[in-house]
Amino acid sequence: MHRGIVRKWLLLGALLWSMALPSWASHWVVSLPAVAHWVRPMLLPEDTLTVLLPPGQSPHHWALKPSQIRALAEADHIVLVAPALESPLYRWARAHQRPLLVWSALEGVKLLYGEGHHHDSEAEHGDAHGVDGDAPAEKDALHLNPHLWLSPQNGRALVRAVAAVQQTLHPQQRQAVQAREQAALAQLTQLDEQADAALKPLRDVPYMVLHDAFAYFDETYRLNKVGVIEPPASGIGLKRLLAMRERLQQANVRCVLYPAHKNPRLLRQLVRGLPVRTQAVDVLGWQHNALDDWFSSIVKGYVQCLSPS
Repeated sequence: MHRGIVRKWLLLGALLWSMALPSWASHWVVSLPAVAHWVRPMLLPEDTLTVLLPPGQSPHHWALKPSQIRALAEADHIVLVAPALESPLYRWARAHQRPLLVWSALEGVKLLYGEGHHHDSEAEHGDAHGVDGDAPAEKDALHLNPHLWLSPQNGRALVRAVAAVQQTLHPQQRQAVQAREQAALAQLTQLDEQADAALKPLRDVPYMVLHDAFAYFDETYRLNKVGVIEPPASGIGLKRLLAMRERLQQANVRCVLYPAHKNPRLLRQLVRGLPVRTQAVDVLGWQHNALDDWFSSIVKGYVQCLSPS
């Protein structure tokens, strides 16, 4: 008798709890904080978002942890940048048939391969929506520059794709989702125009970057990047250091930009005594909570770095 009463109360409690939760709430999981900045404007107030990359970890080196696997398993939808960047996450999601949106496979995305070469993703992948798409060809995956989140054009493609998924997850909230989509696209147009106006006077200024994480931003605003510094993992010898310093001087480089999550010790050693600035840029988006603040901070970093003293 007592067990029956307890069971009824437990069932009633579970029912009341489920009624308290919005039936339309969805849970999204993304790989990087920068991806979250593009996805978050499309979420309804009741929706939740989880970022998988821990602070301090490189997005180029994934090792799935139990907490990350649990997050992937519980997600209503997953957003990854490209199989070439998040291979373990992509393979797990495909193997377990999780709802997956691959940014690099979306219609309208512009991809860069190697130095300055680009292809239309629809032609490359044949998947106009990028949902559950196959991985790119081996050759393309090896040469893809995966930092595509620094492009407003690519951001628009992701916003539209997330909006389309949201309308399937929230059919009763379709108008609210559409309103968010239009607001996000309008905000992005404004950010893009402001960035173009701020950077246009600086297009001829020569600069370099530490690690080629800036290619999509550089090409979007037609800036004068004259080289990429990629130090070997084993370190850099004196002979190579002197050669790199000579290259900076010959190219009249005013500034070297570097991702904020990277240690600038070697870079500072490289430019010591030269009239060359260094500027950290929040490429991964860890230091900001909103799309407009994050994107504006990138523009500000470029302006500070490239402007005359």
